[in-house]
Amino acid sequence: MIEKDIIEKAKRKIPKWFNSPNQIGSQIVINYMELLNGKSSISLSDLENKCKNIETFNTNFTQLSGKGQKNHAKIFVRNGSIVTLWEPIANFLKSEYEKYKSTNFKPVIIANISYNPTGWRSLYLNPKASHSYATEFPGHESLNFNFDKKGVDTSNEVYGFVQWTADPKFFNKGGTIIFYSRNTDTRKGQIVGIYCNTEILNHHKYIDWKGFENNEIGFNLKAQKDLSMLFPIPLDANNYKESKKKRLVGQIGYSYYRNEIAEVIIKDQLYELSKSGVQKNEFDKLKNIFSFISGKSLDENIFDYDLKQQDELVELLSSDKSQIITDLKNLDKDETETVTINQKVYKRDNKTLAQIKILRDFECQICSKKIKKEKGGFYIEAAHIKPKNKKGKETPDNILILCPNHHKEFDYGSRTIINHTKDFIEFIMNGVLYKLNLRIE
Repeated sequence: MIEKDIIEKAKRKIPKWFNSPNQIGSQIVINYMELLNGKSSISLSDLENKCKNIETFNTNFTQLSGKGQKNHAKIFVRNGSIVTLWEPIANFLKSEYEKYKSTNFKPVIIANISYNPTGWRSLYLNPKASHSYATEFPGHESLNFNFDKKGVDTSNEVYGFVQWTADPKFFNKGGTIIFYSRNTDTRKGQIVGIYCNTEILNHHKYIDWKGFENNEIGFNLKAQKDLSMLFPIPLDANNYKESKKKRLVGQIGYSYYRNEIAEVIIKDQLYELSKSGVQKNEFDKLKNIFSFISGKSLDENIFDYDLKQQDELVELLSSDKSQIITDLKNLDKDETETVTINQKVYKRDNKTLAQIKILRDFECQICSKKIKKEKGGFYIEAAHIKPKNKKGKETPDNILILCPNHHKEFDYGSRTIINHTKDFIEFIMNGVLYKLNLRIE
């Protein structure tokens, strides 16, 4: 290769390395720059020592020192025991390294934990686990999302565990760990939860706990309890892979990612919750987690997809209440998840909610308020009595039509259900007794 091509190749590679600290080349270059710290060169032995956890250091360092076409890119020059930056790219690399530092780059870790159908709240020995350590005894991650481990967790902190061969070198105290697990029942990779404001413990914390190997459990993580949670709805891990062929995370251990992937995952979880009728406290906890990760408030308008569909359907559907009643009576007979109206596909659940709104005359079932919109029509919300994530359905006996204030009070307030049938619901909310009609005729 001619020198011009070698320089261009290096300049293409360098920004990618700083954006992807999982790569071996990235780790060697970053370690070198940390050692350099204003000096003109460093010793090879110092670099080898800093990269002692990289098993293939010698091979990769050679790749970063040569000019061959198949080499990674020419970065270093070795003169005996001294290593310097290759002069044609030295200033460019230093500039990119300063950008890397100025972005306050805090890599997120996605860590692999053995599947546990109890939600990592109880001991579980998984005979299908691909991790050998989890087929002989329950993995120590078995209790990662049990946030009230006696003698371990505090009111502010939760302790957890990830099986890895070496502690993550580039993880900063106070960072974020996202948990991946391969569901051994469905054979699909899932994103299942998150720890924020996390510290990796230099010395494992051990306590006696019957059922684990040697009847003790170890912890190597500590995180802020109110910024950590098991996701109510696991996310498909394939959605976050950089390519179809590349694994999201190693079979045992972890991978580094930029902070942006955590923001995307939290937004996706929030979106799934917005569709499911999940309780508001879980939604609000995720919003706080998003703010911690991103340093900014969440724009909730990104989650109004279902409301928009319902508004469209209100305009398109028949207002004939006898027809609506017939449709609602036959909900169980239709298994399809979508409907097509005017050549556009809508979620069937949104059609059902739109029909219930029409049937209830867009009127709050608690205060009888109707909110008129500037451009015509009425605004009203549908509240799930039994949340969808707890198998609550979009059926007339599980939906209340409420104004925004009473919807929030129903979700946030102190509420005790006294009686709930197909015809009515009776409950006490913030000290007031309500009995609301659920019949459709």
